[in-house]
Amino acid sequence: MKIKLIISLIGRIPISVRRVIAFFMAKLFYHLSFKHRLISIHNLMRSFPDKSLKEIIGIAKESYLSVALVLFEFCDIPSLNKDNLHQLITIRGLDNYTNACNEGKGVLLFGAHFGNWEIGHAALAILTRPLSFVYRILDSRLFRRYYHHRACLLR
Repeated sequence: MKIKLIISLIGRIPISVRRVIAFFMAKLFYHLSFKHRLISIHNLMRSFPDKSLKEIIGIAKESYLSVALVLFEFCDIPSLNKDNLHQLITIRGLDNYTNACNEGKGVLLFGAHFGNWEIGHAALAILTRPLSFVYRILDSRLFRRYYHHRACLLR
């Protein structure tokens, strides 16, 4: 119940204000969470050995901002509908998916963890038909309950 209230309250904050809050939250967590900052920099250095430390730190800071933005955008998913999708996303190539679905053979989609991929999946379900997902169970029991509740409402 608490998570629904928090998501509802955050969802009422204008998007432009949420982006400013996300920017400051990202800076705050980047500087306060020494352990996670070191882990992210270490992982980025291993992933991009040719990049300078300055570039790696820039990527880490942008990653923190991306996560903060995704957390705030996540709160918009419960209120998404055909009329307000355009405020958050731009859809290209939807006709490719609908044409493939219309052939009656089924379609297998693969999504990546880039940005707020959850909004993309929700938008596709809203604009076309309900989707079935294969996913790893979330570590957080709180978010697991929320996702399950949302999935049942979308059926």
